[in-house]
Amino acid sequence: MKKQLPAFRLFLFLVILFSKSSLLAQCLFGAQYGSAVLNSTNPGYSVTISTCQFGGEFAPLTFNVTGAFSFSSTNVNDYFTLTNASNSVIAFGSTPLNAVIPTTGTYYLHTAASGPPACATQNICRTTRVFVPFPPCAGVPQSGTISANPSVICPNTSATLTLLGASTGSGLAYQWYASTTNSMGPYAPIPGAGSAIYITSPSASVTTWYQAVISCTYSNLNSTSNQISVGIAGTTTNSIPYSEGFEGLIVNNQLPNCSWKASNMPQTCQTYISQDLNNRIPRTGSKFASFYYSPASTSYFYTNGLDLKAGVTYSASVWYTTEYYTYTNWTNLSLLIGPNQSTLGLQAVASSSGTAASPNYKSLSNTFTVASSGIYYLAIRANSSGACCAQYLSFDDLEVTAPCSVNTPTAILVASNDSMCVGQSVQFTIFAANTNSYAWSNGATSPSITVSPLFSNNYSVVCTNTLSSCSATLNQYIEVFPSPLINILPSSFSVCPGEVVFLSATGANTYTWSNGSTATVNSVFPSTNSSYSLIGTNQFGCTSPASIGITVFPLPNITAVSPKNSICAGEAITFTASGATGYTWQEGNNFYIGNTVQVVLNSTSVFTVTGTDAKGCKNSTTLSQNVTECTAIDENGEEGGSTLLYPNPGSGTFYFVFKSQGPKIIDVYDLLGKHLLQFSTSEKRYSIDLNHTLPNGLYVVKINSDKAGETLQLIKQ
Repeated sequence: MKKQLPAFRLFLFLVILFSKSSLLAQCLFGAQYGSAVLNSTNPGYSVTISTCQFGGEFAPLTFNVTGAFSFSSTNVNDYFTLTNASNSVIAFGSTPLNAVIPTTGTYYLHTAASGPPACATQNICRTTRVFVPFPPCAGVPQSGTISANPSVICPNTSATLTLLGASTGSGLAYQWYASTTNSMGPYAPIPGAGSAIYITSPSASVTTWYQAVISCTYSNLNSTSNQISVGIAGTTTNSIPYSEGFEGLIVNNQLPNCSWKASNMPQTCQTYISQDLNNRIPRTGSKFASFYYSPASTSYFYTNGLDLKAGVTYSASVWYTTEYYTYTNWTNLSLLIGPNQSTLGLQAVASSSGTAASPNYKSLSNTFTVASSGIYYLAIRANSSGACCAQYLSFDDLEVTAPCSVNTPTAILVASNDSMCVGQSVQFTIFAANTNSYAWSNGATSPSITVSPLFSNNYSVVCTNTLSSCSATLNQYIEVFPSPLINILPSSFSVCPGEVVFLSATGANTYTWSNGSTATVNSVFPSTNSSYSLIGTNQFGCTSPASIGITVFPLPNITAVSPKNSICAGEAITFTASGATGYTWQEGNNFYIGNTVQVVLNSTSVFTVTGTDAKGCKNSTTLSQNVTECTAIDENGEEGGSTLLYPNPGSGTFYFVFKSQGPKIIDVYDLLGKHLLQFSTSEKRYSIDLNHTLPNGLYVVKINSDKAGETLQLIKQ
């Protein structure tokens, strides 16, 4: 069997002692202030009852379970007496009172402001909690986790710190610690902070870190919670638009943020998180603000700072309501603007100009401007005469805007042209008096842009006055005409020098060629590689260029050669031409074809040789052949040179003209060196008839004399 703890035995002893000593005491039943039914003995189970301002107060409590219960009051000096259905005292004492319920049934809890004696009947308001106590702690208690509400507070206000999830039971002790350095400390104990809930000091002006140590007095062991910070909110300013509906309030008589102020809070200036009597209701949401009528006063609410700009027209509005139209104790409800949160320098914006009364929410509004840009404060002012009977003037949904109906930018969009050809540019320019931001549909942001659209398109720009955030949209449609698609079709892409090329233009209405022609078909005669261009213009006046190159082949370099400078009249001779692929020879009315030609000339002649190359280009040259009668050769050999054989080629009789007289042996051989014929003569001129002697062909003729030897070729045909 476990040994009972000393504290628990003392508790039971006191309950028995008080019960026995007061068993016959009788309590007065003055007024019932509430009732409750208790159905559980689980630790922490509780019910709450309320009482206020009655003598002999009592609360009937129906216990459907038996066991140990505690009775606790919100007034720390309260004195309780618990009786059963027979009005016998079960337990009595100061809050908290511990008692054991021996049997199920109805019991009566009597409350007084102080005691003893039991059954005292003083009047006071309180809330009483009946709960099942936790068992005594043992071992190391659970440290729990701290939550802060709120975690950021205004200067000179408090936050509520709650230790959640910590061990429960009797014998637990709490001690809170604080550090203004950082989460690592050092931490110092906070005097008087000895419960699971701690409300921070309103004097905190810097961010402070907190932690809690929970100890078990029975085990002498403890644990430390997490660290949590409570920050101090800084100054709040807002840009326009600004609105305040008080929905951020957490408790009554709290201002919207740390930068709001009120002249007399909470006596005549009040805020609410829910509706109340006397037409204290919100316009939207669930929260609002009010002025209280007593004592007679002029009261003010001041907003946080508002960033206002010179040159902008603002609108300020607020909605207000009172109890009835007929009450006249509220006058001159006003909106005012000023440089600080005081009456100094306030300028009126809007006023009720007399009685402010409306059982339904009514708007008070007007426009205003400021002389210079800066931070300003909007004041809500109300005058109360202190007389009956509209106790509250409530207001909600305060708003400051820069309405675009009076702040629309004045801007004009000017385009350098409203129609253009593809590839051309158009310039847009904005002329505006109160615009300082531009957003074009193509992404540009400057007041002037240049564009080169490929298609007809609408261009728009949003001109914004960044001071008021108001804007105006301008549009300009640009019609884009197509450029002509120009082509040049040549009769040939390559020619010989001097040949004609016909260049045909298509795709436009009119044309201008680089050589000055304006015809659709342009005739050109290039002598070298040449380029031709034109500009074509369509029906919209749009132009496009085109060009083309013509390749000019070089003329062939024609040469014609003769094997001899001079021949005898009637002698055959072969001419050779080169530099082309085909040749035409002309001498007078005689024409010959081929790169080599053999002719018999009786007089000096001039040949014109025309050569055609593989590309069809032609070029010409001339060849002059000297022809003599060969009768003026000196018989003594004083003139002349080698032996002259003609005609060669020949078909019958061949003539030899020697350099000198004397015996000579003429031998004829074929090309294989076979000896065919032999002749001898001592004359300077000698002829042989080979018409029927030798077949046509090429032969070698060797001439030997007593002075020298000579070899000639003979062609028989």
